[in-house]
Amino acid sequence: MASPRPTCLPTFRFAVNTVEQRIDSVDCFAPMRYVFVDAMGNLIQPDSVTTGFPQLLKENGLRRIRFHDLRHSCASLLLKEGVPMKQIQEWLGHSDISTTANIYAHLDSQSKNLSARTMANTLTLPEAQPIKKW
Repeated sequence: MASPRPTCLPTFRFAVNTVEQRIDSVDCFAPMRYVFVDAMGNLIQPDSVTTGFPQLLKENGLRRIRFHDLRHSCASLLLKEGVPMKQIQEWLGHSDISTTANIYAHLDSQSKNLSARTMANTLTLPEAQPIKKW
């Protein structure tokens, strides 16, 4: 029996759109225009993500992970989709590409496969000739 498809959190683009809409539609927060506020417009407390994220996962039937794990998931998905390591480095804010490469190089199997295929195609050997008997 096939396992059910896991429930997913909203995509990053959805989250960005939601934040942008909130900024555009909520004039009562001007001129500060805070993005991360509660339903009453109060600034969200720093520990609210720490306490609220596990609850969000539980309510949606998802396994428990740390909020910071989303950062790694994002980078891994970007790499899997072919985004160059340099762009991922910039996205994550790593000051040096070696930091990004050291953390995510083991996931870069697609580029390793591409390199192997390129080498195999480039270095093709001539067809083997049958060995002539004396």
